[in-house]
Amino acid sequence: MGKNQDVTPPLLRANIEYLRCDPHPDLQECFKRITPVINFSLLNKVYLIFEMTNREKEILGIIRDNPSITHQELANRLGISKNSVGVHISNLIKKGHILGKGYLLKDEEFVTVIGGCNMDLQGTSIQQPIPADSNPGHVTISPGGVGRNIAENLARLSIKTNLLSVLGDDLYGQKIIRDSEAAGIDMNHCLVKKEGITSTYLSILGPSGELEIAIADMKILEDMSTSYLQKKVRLIEHAGILVLDANLPLEILEFITNSFPQQTIYLDPVSSRKAMKIKGILQGIHTLKPNRLEAEILTGIKIHNHGDLKQVARIFLDQGLQQIVISLGAEGVFFADQEQQGLITAPAIQLKNCTGAGDALFAGLIHGALQGFSLRQSVIFGMGASILALTRENSTNLHLNREQVEKILQEYEL
Repeated sequence: MGKNQDVTPPLLRANIEYLRCDPHPDLQECFKRITPVINFSLLNKVYLIFEMTNREKEILGIIRDNPSITHQELANRLGISKNSVGVHISNLIKKGHILGKGYLLKDEEFVTVIGGCNMDLQGTSIQQPIPADSNPGHVTISPGGVGRNIAENLARLSIKTNLLSVLGDDLYGQKIIRDSEAAGIDMNHCLVKKEGITSTYLSILGPSGELEIAIADMKILEDMSTSYLQKKVRLIEHAGILVLDANLPLEILEFITNSFPQQTIYLDPVSSRKAMKIKGILQGIHTLKPNRLEAEILTGIKIHNHGDLKQVARIFLDQGLQQIVISLGAEGVFFADQEQQGLITAPAIQLKNCTGAGDALFAGLIHGALQGFSLRQSVIFGMGASILALTRENSTNLHLNREQVEKILQEYEL
């Protein structure tokens, strides 16, 4: 190699040239300071560690075209052994070009949801339920859980979604995994406990679809540990948005908000009782979506009118939140950030099930954020998704998609 030959990798050289030519005085000063101390030989070695081989580039291109391709199919196509494919995939993961199982590519936008995953047992009474008595009605069983429901809604809105949760290796757990994967959720990263008992959620609805009472058995979520999440760091820190629900143990919520302060975190308080645990972590949350009762408990202010909503929103924003979205049931949705606030009135609809409406609203809100919508536009899109959920009997709408939401928004002139 000649004495004056430039060994700087092309990409690095281009970035340095950008610094040199940038007119901003701060960058000019920065370039002047770092140029004399740059060890280009060392940088070249570091660059080569992360640079892909031709074979790795070929494999990455195939995966990009067909994300569901198997190791064996890759081996057959490339004319190499399955073990060799495994080595190349492992190297691509180490170099950061693939973020883990399921061939999650680094430059592919995705959402990671960390939260509850359970089987929903829902009973709907034909007439107004009579306490301490047997009530005629019908019972349905379907996969649920706040985190899982949000993940399914996101997947049905064509957003690549990973779920981090804990399930038991039992009939309920196996069905949840099958049905969730069929809906488009990446379940490969869930923790499945051999002797664990999958969470269940038992709810009783009145004849109009309003929730009367519910019992949640989420004990297995206590088995989620920080060591488990540390193995999923790439899925957490590279997510376009990280979604949490308050079913998670406080230790886990604190670990995530403290360990990933730069991440955009959306949090659902889940219930009035579970909302209490999030009071100390609000400064690490970007967007919070409580209902009226949860907002009252978190702020200590009873919400009677629009003035109360504005006061509650100010308290949340002063604690570090970037956005607050409060669902008000039949009254609609209130939203606020540092620049705007408003109330989107809910249209009159034929209610069938209110259980999954909040999850659909939150998913629509996240979808809007990823699409670059304003907060108001995102809330309106979320309301369209929630209307679809309210008019279906299951907690998630099997027919949810962007086109259906747009159709609902036009139908109700939102």
